[in-house]
Amino acid sequence: IKRTLKDLQTKARQNNTEIVYENSKLGETRLVGDPLAMAQIMSVLVGNAIDACVGLPNAKIIVNLRKNTSTLTIEVSDNGIGISDTQRKTLFTPKLSTKPTGMGVGLYIAKHLVESQFKGRLTLSDIHTAHMKTTFVVTLPLTTNQKDTL
Repeated sequence: IKRTLKDLQTKARQNNTEIVYENSKLGETRLVGDPLAMAQIMSVLVGNAIDACVGLPNAKIIVNLRKNTSTLTIEVSDNGIGISDTQRKTLFTPKLSTKPTGMGVGLYIAKHLVESQFKGRLTLSDIHTAHMKTTFVVTLPLTTNQKDTL
């Protein structure tokens, strides 16, 4: 996750967007799954957040990781343009994009990878704050028999 965020810093800087990484005392966390799949999931979520912030002053993305005894939660929040109620209804539908040049596959693929590679869930939060308009939540189960470290 850290490596993917580092790779996206150039795109963020070009769009005057700050990426903040927060991890609440995670320590070493291990998940079973393909590290490249996690990189793709994070690239889609953070890349979309950067796109949502283009041209906005004080653009900010917060990537927050939290762990409890059974799950790792990854939240990707941005203070971009937000997602309308109409767009929310078809958000994970393949080949539907809100971007003029989008193909409509990014979120669909990210959701599929979360579910198939990590046995987790990808959702859009209904909670909005004055500062953060959109938050995607990835919830991943932790197991005691882990092989790959993120």
